[in-house]
Amino acid sequence: MPADIGLATIVTEAFVDEFELLKYSFELFHGTEWRWFVRCDRASLPALSTHSNVHCTVFVERHAERLDLLSAPFQRVMAEKMNVMQDAWAGIEQCRGVLFCDADLVFTASLLPTLRDMAGEVILVPNYYPEGREHLVEHHGEFNGGFVFTRSPAFHEWWREAYRRDSSRYNEQGCLNEAHERFSIARLGPQANIGYWRTLNMPEYNTIPADCTFLHAHLYGPLITLRHWLDRSFALHCVRFLMTSSVLEHRLLLERILSGDRHGWFEASLRVRGEWPAEGGSAPSIAQRANDQRIVTDTAQQAASVGR
Repeated sequence: MPADIGLATIVTEAFVDEFELLKYSFELFHGTEWRWFVRCDRASLPALSTHSNVHCTVFVERHAERLDLLSAPFQRVMAEKMNVMQDAWAGIEQCRGVLFCDADLVFTASLLPTLRDMAGEVILVPNYYPEGREHLVEHHGEFNGGFVFTRSPAFHEWWREAYRRDSSRYNEQGCLNEAHERFSIARLGPQANIGYWRTLNMPEYNTIPADCTFLHAHLYGPLITLRHWLDRSFALHCVRFLMTSSVLEHRLLLERILSGDRHGWFEASLRVRGEWPAEGGSAPSIAQRANDQRIVTDTAQQAASVGR
């Protein structure tokens, strides 16, 4: 399948590790032929430039820390979403669509074939607030601004102007409520973009469904404020989901996440919970799991042969 869809995101120094995981997880399920268009700070440019399929445009010198979500600097960063989508349209010949993803998404299944099969000029994912928090649709928006797929080259221009007119509803996100007035909209189902806000009584998070397509989680970063703690507690919930999954790619994701956890926070948290596998314990290695999968496949083929 041709790489006729551009991938777009924003990366600052504080989010380089999470972008690396986003890219790894997307390519794990979709292959490596896709082109990434990134608006970044100059501090993250050296790391991003090591990837041959990443095309960077610097928009600010440095954001070494994570910005307050309602601050003016954060709003300026969010305004780069429309610009990087424009970069993707311009950067791919015969482009059939642009997919914008926040840097803190983690893909857990293939999604592009589903997007290709769906109708609509714009495909969004609702926040799917739990019962009792429906009022957040008005304040924070019906849709999550961290995932947007569009077939329309006019969409990013509309979004830019809508955000310029009104940034009061959770920055660039709330104005997506009105996108249906200009474009035909399709919605991804509740198995997509699973984040901490889906749960009413945090930190007792809802079970992540086995058919989840992507998670929305800050896996790395500081642990100072209550919001940071919520992010980390949900990230641990995601790690536990991957640990208990029988999908080989989830095992690869888990090992990638743990290898990027410089301070060993996930391992320490799992040890406290008594969930870290003992030395030589029950968690199989990638090689062992791959071998087990080959054995299952060979056995199934032998059985089919006997049946014929």
